[in-house]
Amino acid sequence: MPLVPAFNEQRVLTGSPSATDFKSTTGRIGLDWQINDDVMAYAFFTRGYKPGGFNPPQNATLATETVKYIFDSEKVDAFEVGMKNTLMDGTLVVNGAAFTYQYEGLQTTRIRNNNSINDNIDANIQGLELEVFWQPEWAPAVSIDASYAYLDATVDGSVSLDPVNRTANNPDYITLKNIDPGSATAVNYIAKTSDITDAIVQAAYNSSCAANSDLNPNAGTTCPDVLPGTVYTDITGVDHIPTYMSRIFLEGAGVEVSDGLNTNLDGNQLPNAPKNNIHLGVAYTVLVDALQGSVIFRWDYSWRDDQYAREFNTIGDKIDAWDQHNASIIYESTDGHWQGRLWVRNVLNDDNVTGKYLTSDTSGFYRNYFLTEPRIYGASLRYSFGE
Repeated sequence: MPLVPAFNEQRVLTGSPSATDFKSTTGRIGLDWQINDDVMAYAFFTRGYKPGGFNPPQNATLATETVKYIFDSEKVDAFEVGMKNTLMDGTLVVNGAAFTYQYEGLQTTRIRNNNSINDNIDANIQGLELEVFWQPEWAPAVSIDASYAYLDATVDGSVSLDPVNRTANNPDYITLKNIDPGSATAVNYIAKTSDITDAIVQAAYNSSCAANSDLNPNAGTTCPDVLPGTVYTDITGVDHIPTYMSRIFLEGAGVEVSDGLNTNLDGNQLPNAPKNNIHLGVAYTVLVDALQGSVIFRWDYSWRDDQYAREFNTIGDKIDAWDQHNASIIYESTDGHWQGRLWVRNVLNDDNVTGKYLTSDTSGFYRNYFLTEPRIYGASLRYSFGE
C-alpha cells in the first residue's frame, strides 16, 4: 500500500467526479471622452468570468444537498462611470467613479462537514470612489491626498446552510453530534425533535449499553432504564435527547434527519466588504541645501468600517471598525539618485482585527483571527543608477 493515495484514487473511492467542463464568452467595452485639457470622462462595461471547480473528494454520506461535488462558475456584469479632473492650475486633482457589479454564482469558501469547500451565491454590489490630491498655492510645501470609498455589497436572494446554525432557528429541530464511526464522526446534523420518542432514546441507549461493558457489567443481556426507575411518558422539551446520537440509528428508526436547513441570506452584507473606507495623507517638504535634496515628513491615517467575516452576518461574524496611523521621514536627493526612508507602521500599536474564519464543528467552531502587525519601524536606503 502506498503511503499517499495515487492520482484521483480518493475520487474513485468516494465516487467524486474527476472531470468537468466550464466555458464562457467574456469581453470589455469602454468609452473615453476628453471634455477638455483638464477633464476626462469614461464609461466601461465588462463581462467577467471565473471557472468553477472541484470540492474535495468526500463520501456520499457527507456529499449531500448542502455540499456539492463541483462548485459553479462565477459570472459578473460590471458597469463603471467616472471622471478625472485637474483643477486650479494643476494644484488640485479630483477623480471620482461610480460602479455596479451583478454577480451570478459568486464563489465563497467555508468549512462544512469536515471539508473546506467552495459554494456559490448571487450578489449585487454598488459603490462610489473619490480621490483628491491638493497642493495649495499658499503652502507649496504641503500636499494633501485623501480617498473615500462607499460600498453596498449584499447577497441577492440566495440561501445556504450555516454550520453554526443548522436548524436555521426552526424550533421543530434539534442539532445533534454524530457518533457513527468513519468520516462522519462528530459531524453535526439535525433531527426532528418530535420524532425522537422516549422509546427511541431508550432503544439507542440499550444498543450502546449491550455492546459496552463499561455501561453494563452484564453486557449483551439487559440494560437499565435511561434513568433507573424513570419512565418517560411526555416530551415537554428536548432534555430527554442525548447530545451525541447515531445518525444512522435515528434514520433507521424513522426519525427525520438531515445536514440542516438553509438560512435565507437575501440582503445580508457580503464578507469582508465594509461600507465605508477613508484614507488621509499629509506631507510637508523641506528643501535642505546642505543635504543637496529635500526631506519629506509624511503622516497617513486609514479607517475601515464594520464588516462581517461570513455572509451569514451573525454576531460572531462581525469585525469592528478599526483605524491605523503610519508615519515616515523621506530624503530625496536633487539628482534623483538617492532616497532614504525612516518609517513607522501602526504608530499607536493597536491590535486591530482585520479578518477571521470559522473552523469545523468537529474542532469546536473556534475562529482564527487575523490582526494588523504590531508597531513596526525601520529604515531603507535606495540608489538609482543612470540619469
